[in-house]
Amino acid sequence: MNIPNTANSFEELHEFFNGVPSQKYIWLYRGQANASWKLKPKIGRDEYNVGGTGLDRFRAWKSKAVAHINLPNNEWEQLAIAQHYGLSTFLLDWSENPLVAAFFACHECPDQDGVVYIHAPGKIIDYNIIKSPFYIDDALRDGFNDFPPSLAFYPNAIDKRIINQKGVFTIHSTPQEELKSYEIFDPNLKDNLYALRIKSEAKKDVLDKLHIYGIDNHFLFPDLGGLSEFINYETRGIIEGRKRVK
Repeated sequence: MNIPNTANSFEELHEFFNGVPSQKYIWLYRGQANASWKLKPKIGRDEYNVGGTGLDRFRAWKSKAVAHINLPNNEWEQLAIAQHYGLSTFLLDWSENPLVAAFFACHECPDQDGVVYIHAPGKIIDYNIIKSPFYIDDALRDGFNDFPPSLAFYPNAIDKRIINQKGVFTIHSTPQEELKSYEIFDPNLKDNLYALRIKSEAKKDVLDKLHIYGIDNHFLFPDLGGLSEFINYETRGIIEGRKRVK
């Protein structure tokens, strides 16, 4: 796969995404609005790093979340909801949709280059077998001796955000470490992690084109907060249009 270093327009992004060999590998996409941010789960970052996987913090969250939401019985799905609503966990958010990743790479930090990561996880967790994230250490010791750089799991359709964002999660047993590229024994690919930088000057163009395709705050965050930001985006466009007329 021919991987460019940077994208300077939506058209270059589109060309890159068209070249991804989706029929052979499961590729996941993640956008980060600042290319200098490390590719690691939030619980592994300095301000949240309590050591280990931080699952005790998830337990504390769960004990209080029941006052606000009817949680599913499955603890993987509970963890997915916690992650989507901002809890620091040992998960990383990815999407099956590259356009979603492009949005998250561009919707913040307008003066900084963004980045889209593309990753083929080593294994997919069946959480009918590994029934809880609290069992992940046992899973790694029993049958996962060749532990890949990340495991992944696909949540059920438990939340509108997860559905619209086509959300997938990777699981990191050592969240203090950055996700690294591992070799794939394929002469056309070589490894399972790539980064495509989006230049800051291209961010507005990318967001405008994504808006045409329906990838915007209102779609990705189907709640009042997302709707408000969508209207704000349209308002900024109206103001810019008036300035051009003058």
